[in-house]
Amino acid sequence: MPNSANFLQKPGGDHQDVEASWPGHQWAVRSHLTLAFVRAAKKAKGEPKAKTEKASKKGTPKEKKALTNYMRFCSQERPNIQKENPGLKFGDIGKALGSAWRELSDAEKATYKE
Repeated sequence: MPNSANFLQKPGGDHQDVEASWPGHQWAVRSHLTLAFVRAAKKAKGEPKAKTEKASKKGTPKEKKALTNYMRFCSQERPNIQKENPGLKFGDIGKALGSAWRELSDAEKATYKE
């Protein structure tokens, strides 16, 4: 275990110099030094780091939301736009789908409702 007197000293001075350079923040310096001392002591003992438990995502399928009218339209019209314009990039295809959707009337948009 490291010697606390040596650990709390900064190069060229001691922890008192650090506290003097941060007036009003002595509690922060002391707590930081205390945490650092505890971490160094654990590291010297060879203790493994504490692992936080994460929620397991395996085995819990996420519920999917229902497709919107626009998404149904896109899934049906994307192949047609790709056939008509084979050189379009992904973003340009999205823009073409958006403009085609805007041109549809409300009655035509309603046909894509489930």
